[in-house]
Amino acid sequence: MSWRERRLSAEEAALWDQVTRQIKPLTARPYAPPVKPPPRRAAPGPAAPAPPLPPAPPAPLAQDLTRLDGGLARRLSRGRYPIDGRLDLHGLTQAQAHAALDRCLSGAAAAGKRCILVITGKGLAGGGVLRRMLPRWLAQGENRLRVIAVHPAHVRHGGEGAYYVLLRRPRRHA
Repeated sequence: MSWRERRLSAEEAALWDQVTRQIKPLTARPYAPPVKPPPRRAAPGPAAPAPPLPPAPPAPLAQDLTRLDGGLARRLSRGRYPIDGRLDLHGLTQAQAHAALDRCLSGAAAAGKRCILVITGKGLAGGGVLRRMLPRWLAQGENRLRVIAVHPAHVRHGGEGAYYVLLRRPRRHA
């Protein structure tokens, strides 16, 4: 039962009645709610800013390295794993960047590439949109099946503004 459904007991009702009889208004005037001004007509001007993006889900970054063998995880985190391809998303819109990422990972997986360096940039104060969206894009659809691990790049490869995306090995058919 919620607090709204609860009824006052007889004792509580009597006490409440006693309290409300003792209340004296501060002024003699009755309360009048403030008058709202009439809505203004929208004047043509700049478009309203886009609503803020919902927060991205927790990035599958460092914890993904636990699924890798120790040597591979160490080389990847230290920037010593060979990079098979690069994708620079600087200057792209979200839609363009998402499409470019899908194309790049699809092509890389088909070509048997293993490690792709995805450069998102650090963004302005508060982090970049592409940087925040990358983990979400990698966790969706076909990318979820292609990607084994994602890890922030080593400083020499872009640091916080880039990620190593480790793809699954291509299956060998017997």
